Amino acid sequence: MTAFRTQTHGVLLQYLELLTSPTVISPQDYADKILPSIAELGLVYGICPPICMQVIRPVLHASLLVCCIPLRHGDPRLIVREL
Repeated sequence: MTAFRTQTHGVLLQYLELLTSPTVISPQDYADKILPSIAELGLVYGICPPICMQVIRPVLHASLLVCCIPLRHGDPRLIVREL
């Protein structure tokens, strides 16, 4: 059973990587058109919290980039304070 679970998790991660590839779909389209809310992922689809985080990670990453890129050339301590 453990091997099956490991393989299934691996396939899920590969699928998410493909689905969230910028050449396939933009992060904004992924967030707006494909991804259900994190509550829906957990409550409706029964996905456990760690997998929910894996699914929404590209959206969070894109959001962090938007807020951090302008700070990149400033004081690195400011980035931590802003986050």
